[in-house]
Parts: sequence; structure tokens; C-alpha cells
Amino acid sequence: MLCMRFYVGVFASRLVFVNVAILFLVACGGAPKPERGVLESNVDTWRFRRYQKLLDVEIWVPQNTAVGHTATYVHKDAERAGRLNTGDLANAFVTRYEHDRGLLRALLEFVGRLADDSGYEVEMRSIGGVDVISVVGQGEVWALWQASQHIVKVGGRGLEVAPEELVEAYGERYPSLLDSESLDRPLPPAEEVPASDAPDAEYDPDNPTPDWDQYESDGDAADSDGDAADSDGDADKSPETL
Repeated sequence: MLCMRFYVGVFASRLVFVNVAILFLVACGGAPKPERGVLESNVDTWRFRRYQKLLDVEIWVPQNTAVGHTATYVHKDAERAGRLNTGDLANAFVTRYEHDRGLLRALLEFVGRLADDSGYEVEMRSIGGVDVISVVGQGEVWALWQASQHIVKVGGRGLEVAPEELVEAYGERYPSLLDSESLDRPLPPAEEVPASDAPDAEYDPDNPTPDWDQYESDGDAADSDGDAADSDGDADKSPETL
């Protein structure tokens, strides 16, 4: 009986520790981010099927290197039936950037072009507790949002709404930095790239860039040599030629 009480006490202590750890993770920004960006596992009624890495990202941000990661999911009913119908596939795109700089502006410009140039319906929505930009049109439904150093896009073709289970799962890993008024505010100003982050221009043999620092250094040396030569020349002259 004493041993049983001891083990029960240990189990209860460990359970409390696990609960505290979970609360700590939630308080610190949710579940950890996947190493390859996307969730490579089943998410509720959606079955993971494929991962792909992309270097040609959809939302490009100047001077902010990015890598894209995609995942494809199949609805469990389609898997059970052995055939795919409209709305049985969903995709998640996670673009990971080097900096946060310029992400919000790039995202808003992107959805703005979809609305103005392609006729998509764009609006703010809350899906699974995640503030997202809903983009609907041309048979597609997407939920997009900005997270820290990431832009996330979940949805697909033939869907009536973006899958709430997937949006919620990705929102836990990538908490949205948007709010209900993100589309109503003026576009954020373009952020200047710090000089330390700007890449050096490639060498162009037809139009080389002068190395002004080296040029000034060589010029100073030449001037000092010239002065010395003049001084030596004056010293060699006879008094009659001075």
C-alpha cells in the first residue's frame, strides 16, 4: 500500500509537471515550429501525403532571403473511398524569411493585387481562433497570415472554406500577427535596408566600381613621393640655378 501511494504521488507530480510545461509553451508563443516548415503528420480529418521545398517563393520581399515549404493533405473520407473529389485536397505553404522586415507590406500588396487584378474577394476573418486574410475566387479558397519571420497560406481548390483544422494547427505553430483591422490601415511604409545587410554588387568588368579608399591611399602616397623628389631635386641644384 505504501509503494502504491508512492507511485501515485510520483505520477501525479509528473502530470502536474507536464501540464505546467504545456502552459509554458503556450505562454511563450505556442507549439514549436517544424524544422521543415510544414506539419508532416495527420491533422484531424486531413491525412498528410507530400512535402516539397521551394526556392521560388510566392511572396518576394526585397533583401530578405526566403525558402518555401509546402505540404499536401487528403481528406480521410477520400482516402477511405479510394478516389478524390472536388475539395478533398488541401495545401499548406509556409515561407520562412531571414528577417521580419517588409513582410506585412509584401503580404498586403500581394492580396491587394489579387483583389484588383484578378477579382478575388479579400477580407479579414478569424478561422479556428487565427486572424487571417481570406482570399476567395476562381475556384480557390485560401487563408493567409503573417507570423514572426514567416508567411503562412492554407487552403486549396474546390474548397468551400479554408480547412479550420489545418488553420488552427498552423496557427498554433505560427501565431498570427494580424488583427481584424489589418486591411483597413494604410499600407506600412517601405523599410530601408541597413547598409550592413545590403549585398555587395557583383563585379562588372565593363563598368567596374572604383575603390575610392584605395585610390585615395595611393594618391596620398604618390603626393608624398613627389614632394620628396622635389625636395631632393632642389637640394641637388647649385646656388646659381636657384
